[in-house]
Amino acid sequence: MQLALTTLSPHDRYNIIAFNSDYRSYSTHPQPATGTNLRGAQAFVDRLHAHGGTEMYTPLDAVLSEPAAEGFLKQVVFITDGSVGNEGALFQLIEQKLHQARLFTVGIGSAPNSFFMRKSAQFGRGTFTHVGNLAEVSEKMSALFRQLQTPRLQDIQVSWPDGFSAEAYPTRSPDLYHGQPLLIKAKLTHRQSAQGAVKHSRSASDGSITVSGLSASGPWSRTLSVPALKERPTDHQNPAGKGVGSLWGRAKISALMDQKHTGVPEADIKPQVLEVALTHQLLSAYTSFIARDKTPARPPETTLKATSVPNLVAKGQTPMPHTLLSTQPHSPAQYSPHSYPQTALGLNGLLWMGTLSALLALLLMTAGKLLMIPPEWFLRAGSFVQPSPQTASQPASQHALQGPSQDVKAPNP
Repeated sequence: MQLALTTLSPHDRYNIIAFNSDYRSYSTHPQPATGTNLRGAQAFVDRLHAHGGTEMYTPLDAVLSEPAAEGFLKQVVFITDGSVGNEGALFQLIEQKLHQARLFTVGIGSAPNSFFMRKSAQFGRGTFTHVGNLAEVSEKMSALFRQLQTPRLQDIQVSWPDGFSAEAYPTRSPDLYHGQPLLIKAKLTHRQSAQGAVKHSRSASDGSITVSGLSASGPWSRTLSVPALKERPTDHQNPAGKGVGSLWGRAKISALMDQKHTGVPEADIKPQVLEVALTHQLLSAYTSFIARDKTPARPPETTLKATSVPNLVAKGQTPMPHTLLSTQPHSPAQYSPHSYPQTALGLNGLLWMGTLSALLALLLMTAGKLLMIPPEWFLRAGSFVQPSPQTASQPASQHALQGPSQDVKAPNP
């Protein structure tokens, strides 16, 4: 923000809107970028602290609702390092209230919603700047502010040759800044007369295309000549045209998918996307690719041969020397069952361990009876309840076990 303030001239006007879960403005309306005002803005920025959420709708609504002063172009720069949700509502807000303003988005770090930031800049007729590393802030923001200071052409219009109808994307060209190219993907189709014959005019024969707009000095236009445009073959006749056709197809699919954010039902969009994607063999939300290897593994006339292929076996297993199957031709080798490692108990060891455990249990029960140990001591697993001296001499069957919600009596000794 401090870097942005240093790029302003006294002829510019500015305002700062700080937002998180709420928002507040430096001023109620844009201020001239004079020395006194800029010092106040710099102090305002110094007092900013990052906290709260990233609620963008209300501040963006307030910014776009304020009309630009006569003779000024409103340029809104939205900077955040937080994730932005409610994409649909924000896209509709930009479409409804952008008017003649321009929206530029800046995402810092990995948290911002890059899809939203990129699309917002597209709908806002601006650009998206991503700063992935804090060390890049100065470089990338300086480039953005230089761009904002050098607009070259606004309200760009393209007039296509007579005799052709054009389907061009983007449907609304963004402003042109110093050093930027103007990129438009268009599909031109000959207009047909009522009898089906192609009409050609002089404009169509020389392939002239006119680009016009508004520059700082007034209206501007230039005519570009594309020789023999009407004689260019169609895509299926011109292999080079397929590449341009793919670019146009991707642009159209993107424009169709953008209609979802303006309220067009997906059921109306999907058939159109499928038609373009299948025609131009493109990946989309409704189409995908399946890879198939067409390289033959062997010549078709070659006779098949059978051979044994060794399998992976556990360490220590060896082929059994005498099996019926091993005598058959091309039969796989038979392996002996895998044995336990030498450190394991094995079946015999487990049997001995079980027997010893049973004998030990019998020995403890016999010793308990011989020593007249009260049976209450054996009824609780893991906890022993010793009878009080007053009740120790009474029969065990008269004493209930201590414990929550239990009324289990000990058996007679």
